[in-house]
Amino acid sequence: MAMRRAWLVCALGAVVCAAGQALANEATLVRDINGAPRVISGAPRKFLSLGARTIFLAYSPEYGEEPWVTDGTPSGTRLLKDLEPGPDDLESGGFNCAARVGDGALLLSPSSARDESGGRTLALWSTDGTPEGTAKRSLLGGGWCAMVAVDDGAVIAVGRQESFQSWVLALWRSDANGMNLRLLKEFHTEYANLTELHAAGKQVFFTPYTDAGTELWRTDGTAAGTRMVADLVAGPESSYPGILAGLGRNVLFTAIGDGGGTDALWRSDGTAAGTIRLTELPTYSRFTPLALPDRVLIATDESIITTDGTRAGTTVRPIDFSIEGWERLGDDIVFFDTNHPTGLWRWRDLAGDPERIAEVPGLGGRRRVVGGLLFFLGYGADGARGVWRTDGTTDGTMPVFSEPESFVPFELGSNDERAFFPAWTVEHGAELWSSDGTMAGTAFLANTGSDDVYNESSNPHGLAAVGDRVVFNAAVDGGPFNSLWSSDGTAAGTTILRAAEARLERGLRDSRPVTFSGALYFPDVGGLWSTDGRHGGTALAVPTDLQGLRDLTAAGDSLYFVSGGDASPNSVCRSHASIVSCSPPIDRVGSLHALGDRVLFSGGPYRDQEPWISDGSAGGTHLIRDLLTREPGEDQGSRPSQFTYFDGELFFVGWSAFGEQGLWRSDGTDAGTRLVWSGTRIAGLTAAGAQLFFLTESPFDDGGTLWVSDGTTEGTRWLEGPLVSLPSSDSPRMPQLGGSVLFAGFDAMHGWELWMSDGTSSGTHIVQDLVPGSRSSAPGNFASAGDRVIFTAETAVGSEPWVTDGTSDGTHLLADVAPGIASSDARELLAVGGGVFTSATDGFRGRELWRIALDDTSCAGDCSADGTVSIADLISAVSVALGLQPVGACAAADADADGEVSISELIAAVRVALDGCA
Repeated sequence: MAMRRAWLVCALGAVVCAAGQALANEATLVRDINGAPRVISGAPRKFLSLGARTIFLAYSPEYGEEPWVTDGTPSGTRLLKDLEPGPDDLESGGFNCAARVGDGALLLSPSSARDESGGRTLALWSTDGTPEGTAKRSLLGGGWCAMVAVDDGAVIAVGRQESFQSWVLALWRSDANGMNLRLLKEFHTEYANLTELHAAGKQVFFTPYTDAGTELWRTDGTAAGTRMVADLVAGPESSYPGILAGLGRNVLFTAIGDGGGTDALWRSDGTAAGTIRLTELPTYSRFTPLALPDRVLIATDESIITTDGTRAGTTVRPIDFSIEGWERLGDDIVFFDTNHPTGLWRWRDLAGDPERIAEVPGLGGRRRVVGGLLFFLGYGADGARGVWRTDGTTDGTMPVFSEPESFVPFELGSNDERAFFPAWTVEHGAELWSSDGTMAGTAFLANTGSDDVYNESSNPHGLAAVGDRVVFNAAVDGGPFNSLWSSDGTAAGTTILRAAEARLERGLRDSRPVTFSGALYFPDVGGLWSTDGRHGGTALAVPTDLQGLRDLTAAGDSLYFVSGGDASPNSVCRSHASIVSCSPPIDRVGSLHALGDRVLFSGGPYRDQEPWISDGSAGGTHLIRDLLTREPGEDQGSRPSQFTYFDGELFFVGWSAFGEQGLWRSDGTDAGTRLVWSGTRIAGLTAAGAQLFFLTESPFDDGGTLWVSDGTTEGTRWLEGPLVSLPSSDSPRMPQLGGSVLFAGFDAMHGWELWMSDGTSSGTHIVQDLVPGSRSSAPGNFASAGDRVIFTAETAVGSEPWVTDGTSDGTHLLADVAPGIASSDARELLAVGGGVFTSATDGFRGRELWRIALDDTSCAGDCSADGTVSIADLISAVSVALGLQPVGACAAADADADGEVSISELIAAVRVALDGCA
């Protein structure tokens, strides 16, 4: 035996030397969505225009996040300065706040110095937009900051927390180059009130929290001139000023005051006498201001207020549209109307009516006027967020950047002639682009990141099958995790269908998509969406204004769903031929379950839920029966769960009148709803063939027991067998093969291993001891694959996917995705066609999408059935030969199917590894 072991070790060493690393992996990486090698994104943001130059933040592996500068050309785009050299700036570098002052700018950047609490202090820098003109001036303490340019310098606020409910706000005045810095005032407060800084003339207005509450303050740049303007709500109560805009040397703000309990519009010149109430405002409204040379326009949810800062010059005009944002464009005003999602409007004469000039889906985000054009973010016909421009005319409104498989974050910058924006593309990642307002004049500027290998996970999740394709969510370049992708199992056939920013907000995993009429349906922004997994096949199928859509369920020829929040009353809605009807509100609706062309669900208050049925109408929605008899004042309901269709009815678990959980069945009527069996806690209710299986608590051990039922009381019985893990009530059902179920069972001889039951005591047995002896393989993550079941197990090759047909010989390792003893941590196993898709890692990349061939090949020693024999396959085969693993770990090496792997069978596997599969 010792000689045989030595020979096997030598054989394995020879194979490793001969084959090296050229052999293929066990599973196929479909596509590394955050592909490696490729650029690391610089993610430009925080644009600050200095005339011909623009400063922005960007990330690079060498410098961390630091300020860069661009003049709109690739050669003129470069690192401005590495403000804090070394590794410290990688945790939080760049600049926290900045302001243009004169021809340059002042920046506050985290430094390597620490304050008393250990936080990083903020360093004040001045810059003219050149490396040689960028210099550190002073340290101003740590915390958050705000800065505003005024006169020939800036006013700077820096706040830090000293201890619990103890904050310090320091107000500073600086000249244009940061050299002459003086402290104006320190506020010691118990709350971290966010201070607004707003310049009006030579004054700066702000709103600190003090003993007088949150009120309006002003400073003229001197300590003596830094004071509270007016205590609008006397004493420690606050008026909560919200600064809207400057108007000459005055400031306009909203506040509660003058003894009133509603919001009002105020004007102040910095004195108590010059602070007056102009007009009342609607409570809880949004306020969108636009400053003109001699007046300010303020849009509320229901009106436009025009004011010159006097009561006589303040007018209120009711409107039937909602202004999301507006800008001056020459002598006109251009605005976006959120009541009409495709509305871009122009207002030539404020005394007249505005006119619609263009239709652009999904308007929103930042706007910036550059060179007589208004640049803004909008959605193109392909749904991708891009950059648009308008000159105030219909023909002059067009996209300047909108590419497939790309998106633009909500950020725009500019210099005197061009607009700048970060854009994510497959080729460059998230990097800097610029535009002069034309497609031809829109170009990639610079890769501020690098070409290093980038291993961040795309984290595929929510895998769902539609036809012969897989649809899933994945993160693009470290962004949101709910971009919609599709794959046919090849890299070329794996493409983005819709970016997360293109109106979709929810992930497929949370949305519980369903297949209906040949397409995959899921709820998201605006209603029910559908996709066939191909470009152009993703669309809003059922538009609706209903909110909080969830639990989509197909029943008959209709789709049902629940609308409303988790804690608010819900309605059960039905979509038939794109017509939506809903039930009256019900206090909490649980998950929906099809019964014919209707749905059953649990409804009622949280602790008092009972079974309901609905066809999506008022008359067809009602309580089936109050199952649990209660004493007066008790709020304990039966709380139905684990609905399972069997024998033409729905079976479910709910508390019975005996204070125990019961197995119930219902045909949707009161008379047809009856108790089958009651006992201890029930979990894992599963229909398989002509039987129901479920798990209950064991009266003897810390675990559960397996039960079977034919749907009758007398036909419900305990199956003698191993201890089972008792999952939570909302856990997945047990996987089934024909009329049998698979589960993880425990006994002292085998540990936790794969078991199977056909509903009889003799037919309840271990399938295979994947880790021989009392150690456990802990099988889990079960999923159906036609006449087989796929699952994950922890063996000598780590936690990897396995497959079984219910027999010992038909149970084997599906693939060693992470070679050797490393674990791939495979999740969401999904069988589509002849392969298995999973979200996993091979240890060299992050979590990505993988495909594993499901059908066996004729290659001797091809443990993973991928058409090649790799080193990891040979290691598995040797482990089987040594008795360290069961033969199922590499059944392909056991050519004569005698239950063991011989030396001659290992030699055959080595030859295949060197020569390839026939």
